[in-house]
Amino acid sequence: MGCCHRKQANSGAILELIIGKHGVSPDAKRSMASILAEVLMDQNKTHAVPSGEKKLLAV
Repeated sequence: MGCCHRKQANSGAILELIIGKHGVSPDAKRSMASILAEVLMDQNKTHAVPSGEKKLLAV
């Protein structure tokens, strides 16, 4: 198993522990949601598309 694949698997396991069905406290879930919202908003600002142009998502 490659390094990146292990890191991705570990990241998924950690997220599952925090926000999964049987995850940690509701406060921890809210904190994680707040952090993720900030990161996504910052990334959205960084990758903003000029008005009138469409952004294609890579799949």
